Formats: sequence, C-alpha cells, structure tokens
Amino acid sequence: MACCVPLCPNKDLKISLFGVPKTSPLRDKWEKVLDISFQTNSKVCRYHFKKEDVVDTWESGTGLNKYTICLKKPRLVKDAIPISLDLLFAASNVHVKDNLNVTDISQESNTSNSNSSEVIMYYL
Repeated sequence: MACCVPLCPNKDLKISLFGVPKTSPLRDKWEKVLDISFQTNSKVCRYHFKKEDVVDTWESGTGLNKYTICLKKPRLVKDAIPISLDLLFAASNVHVKDNLNVTDISQESNTSNSNSSEVIMYYL
C-alpha cells in the first residue's frame, strides 16, 4: 500500500504508513488539512507529520537504569494531525506546478553577475 496523499514523493519508498482515524472529528481535520477525502483503508506516510508526532522508540527507567527499545512499527502520538501540504512544501522549498508535478526550486545568486540559475526537480 502507498501513501494516499496526491503528489507525495514517497509513494514508491518503504516508509512508515499510518491508517487514517476512524473517529469523525479527527478524520475530518485530517481531510481538511490534506484537502482530500479518505477511503476506508487509506494510509498517510510519516512524511506528512511533524517529527515529534511520530514515535519510533519506547523508553523506560531513568539514569543508569534507563533503556530504549526501537519499535518495529512506529506510531503516532494521540490526536496527531498531518502538516498541511502548503506548509510542507514551503518548508522543503517544494512548489506545486500545474497540479501535476511537484517542483523543487532553488536559486543561486552570483555576486559578479546578476543572473541566477534555476534547478527544477520533478517528482512524478
């Protein structure tokens, strides 16, 4: 199964997927933020969540008695909400172009020349 979010560049990668909430209020928030309607078995990848919303380890004890266990299957913190696609793309310098392609645009400025070069990366 792949991430159900359109234009997600991680559709073909092996990355953690999370099922959409079954309860209506939280599910509605997810749909509003991602601007999509979910199917019953839809999954959203970890790319669409803040790092602190994804739990990869379990810790117990303190000091010298503290130990950490890596979870086989990461989970989300309670009531985690995905990041809006606009914020996600803005944070990674990715822009949606023509509703078909995702582009990564970076500008290099040259002090001796006023021209700038543009690099475009397409994720299909």
